[in-house]
Amino acid sequence: MVNADFLNRLNHLERIARLTTKVKERDESITYALVSRLLLEFEHRYPTRFETFPQLYLRWNPQNRQDRRSTRPDIGFGSLLDSEEPPHISLIGGAEVKPHIAVMRDFLAGAEMGSDPDVLAEFSIARSQAQDQAKCAVKMQYVANDVAIPWLLVVGPYFIIEHFGPFNDAELATRGHRVNDSGDWDIAIFLTAERQAGISAPANVYRIGTQEAFDAVARIFDDYFSQ
Repeated sequence: MVNADFLNRLNHLERIARLTTKVKERDESITYALVSRLLLEFEHRYPTRFETFPQLYLRWNPQNRQDRRSTRPDIGFGSLLDSEEPPHISLIGGAEVKPHIAVMRDFLAGAEMGSDPDVLAEFSIARSQAQDQAKCAVKMQYVANDVAIPWLLVVGPYFIIEHFGPFNDAELATRGHRVNDSGDWDIAIFLTAERQAGISAPANVYRIGTQEAFDAVARIFDDYFSQ
């Protein structure tokens, strides 16, 4: 039997999700609040093992202090380690967040968003950025390079879940969002073509505030903490 208090919180999430689509201007800060509220549920579920890290600073080349290239996932999630030396964080995954777009104002079910070309284009941009973030997390030793790292790609109240890695050496050396300075031209052309093509229709698009969306995120954390 579903807890009544949980249902109230889920209904509140859905209300916030709907409100984010009514704002005329695109505003990421509103979407951050929505995603943070969703993740708060899992901080309650795992009160001593789970933290969120807003704007987590990740270096592209942590071995070279002169290399200032970096990336920042909008939200990282994992736990703090009891260590004076790096790594200080054990990362489960992260979230790349984009504001809603006009087509989302009707607040359709997630399944109805999966084929819209504008929505797919937004997910494509988020995916390119998120993949770089996952690579940096591996380089920072925040997550092992032998697992598929889950990332939430969020556009307004909708999200998909992508998994990145494990990465080979060539993949770790190449930036998708910003091609590395010494990158191979063939790789750069490939990445450009991939961005232009966008993401093919994902299997599942979730709308925050639904039981389905909550369960999808819950599986990430339940799988991780059951290991």
